Amino acid sequence: MASLMNGMTIAVKRPIFVQAVLMLALGGLFGAGISAAWAQETPSRRLTEDFLPGQDDAERETPEVDERSEPADPVEAMFQRLSLRERVAQLMFVTLQGTPRPDSEDLHFMRNYPPGGVIVPSVGQPTTAAAYVTALRDAPPESTKRIPLFIATNMFDLPRREGTLGNRFTQFPSMLALAAANHPEATNNLARLIGEHAETLGFNMHFGPSLELAPTLRQAPGSVHYLGSDPVFGSMAAETIVGELRGRNVLPVPMGFPGGGGNRTRNHPPVLYTPESVLASHDLLSFSSAIQAGAEVIHVGNTRAPTIDPRSVPSSISPLVITELLRDRMGFDGLVIAGPMDSRDVSEVLEPSAAAQMALEAGADMILWNQAGTRVRRAVDSIAHAMSEGEMDPAVVNRAVRRVLEMKHEHGLLERERPERNRARQLERRQTYPQAAYEAERRSITLVQNRGVLPLRDETHAPIGVTGVLGERALFEGLEEHLSQIVRRPMSTARHTGAIHDFEIRRLTGTHGGFRTLVCVFTPDERIDGQRELIREVQATGAKVVVVLLGYPRTLPELTDADAIVLAYGGREAHQQTMKAVADVLVGKGPLRMIDINNDLRTEAGKEEAFSVFDLVRAPAGRLPVTLDDPFVRGYSVSYDPREAIRRVEWRFGEGSRAVRGEEVTHTFDEPGRYPVAVTVTDTEGDTVSQRFYIVVE
Repeated sequence: MASLMNGMTIAVKRPIFVQAVLMLALGGLFGAGISAAWAQETPSRRLTEDFLPGQDDAERETPEVDERSEPADPVEAMFQRLSLRERVAQLMFVTLQGTPRPDSEDLHFMRNYPPGGVIVPSVGQPTTAAAYVTALRDAPPESTKRIPLFIATNMFDLPRREGTLGNRFTQFPSMLALAAANHPEATNNLARLIGEHAETLGFNMHFGPSLELAPTLRQAPGSVHYLGSDPVFGSMAAETIVGELRGRNVLPVPMGFPGGGGNRTRNHPPVLYTPESVLASHDLLSFSSAIQAGAEVIHVGNTRAPTIDPRSVPSSISPLVITELLRDRMGFDGLVIAGPMDSRDVSEVLEPSAAAQMALEAGADMILWNQAGTRVRRAVDSIAHAMSEGEMDPAVVNRAVRRVLEMKHEHGLLERERPERNRARQLERRQTYPQAAYEAERRSITLVQNRGVLPLRDETHAPIGVTGVLGERALFEGLEEHLSQIVRRPMSTARHTGAIHDFEIRRLTGTHGGFRTLVCVFTPDERIDGQRELIREVQATGAKVVVVLLGYPRTLPELTDADAIVLAYGGREAHQQTMKAVADVLVGKGPLRMIDINNDLRTEAGKEEAFSVFDLVRAPAGRLPVTLDDPFVRGYSVSYDPREAIRRVEWRFGEGSRAVRGEEVTHTFDEPGRYPVAVTVTDTEGDTVSQRFYIVVE
């Protein structure tokens, strides 16, 4: 304990379980003191200098490789090229900081602490991303050691959305939008689009999808990056996305094992509350599907999982989570990336260097960091020092390094071509929004309340106002294509303050208002009391209020005073196409879905039966993807009159029968038997939905 308080080298002793308990117990009391001691008495190079005395950075570089003396096994050859410290560095997965290309600090770090993988920060356009990847391929360790990097991104996080440059990236529908659409073809098309972009830009790894289910805590903020609350859909989506990325030679990294990351409240770490008895059919189901689909890398997060590990330590350092559950019980034999170790969830209770060593000893192969810098260097030097002093079994590191190098060799990362600038430029020159992405957006928009207001029409709802803190311009432009008497009233002050003020409400309800219907775009980030006050004051003028809730819909139960509520799942920085899809839904031109018919229908031979498509079809297509308060539970939605959305209806009564067109038709079955009935509906966008059911004729 004295050595800790004096800022001396942290020697991580065995057994590791004992140390974990001690560090967690003392972390809150001494965490600040430990950090201060490191900062004051331990320069960032101290452990390196102790380990390799008398050498500066240039002298520590490995000499040119003599291929004639290398082992025949290419993996062993790469392993032998690395010094002890460089082997430890190969287990680090770091986020770079330089943009629009790696800066001098990034390159200095990569030269002296060559990491096994890097995450590219946000950039402005696809060609910049491709150039960034090329620069990394030309830098150490690939240029000096002939050891390739895992070069990773998340295609949802890669675009830098400030200004106009962000529009050069395709806006992908969020994972929550996919869950609301719950449409296999839309999921498959979007996964293919993500894989196409990642491959074109030269990335060999994609950090996603996040397979954590939506939070179960009412006060948790939630995120549009979750695949909703339905483990069955999450399982299907995981299998689809993993398969499509692998087909593009991009390694998918399902994120957030073992789940529960959304259960985070203010000043508290995330906790997985699911009982162990139902974990396999709930939180772990998506990860199991990802493994079966061929996922070779899985990320273990910092969620506490007391039902799995009673010590309630971060999962990233828990042998019970990583080794016993993921590897032994679930049979995963690929790479495990644990962390990030420099997140508050870890650093508040453990010094990151100690946590990194504990993660490796718990069964992880690589350590994730939010930044490449001092903390990563300390961790590398600390682990190398522990190995040299006999305080850590070298087999732990060597086994992980070989696993990393084997995967890089198996996927031929060193031999891959650099990304082509012209192909990247084609992505940013697309003149039309990809139909695959827009179809998912359209199918996700969810109507959860409608008191006879929607769909909007000029003759019954004008004049119509559009207001909001975010996205109201894109929505207004979308509605202009369908409605003539429409006015935009942005709330610019509320955008900066996070609250709707009284003067904004007076402007909308006073002489400059006069709307018959007001469409309000809200997000869960503004104060709910201002939103509710706006609804009441506008309704007091006799106008109807339609709320469009953009983002994760956690505040939905607080907005039920509105006359209609539509949910959209775009992010704050990427919602233009989402709002266009909302506009289609508001005017009745949203996509259609068929209801499920699980039982046979019955009739009598010779009896004429009437069939109406309006008994089978619903519009819009989206359904609530998360469970909130009653009645707003997963799968909930309401429908409006779908007539505006229907272009053509075709019926077939019996196998091989002639098609009969019409929204409402009649048919008589002459002979007893069991007959299939198929109906296909085409909407105004040319998309089709079908249903098939059986009728027993007695």
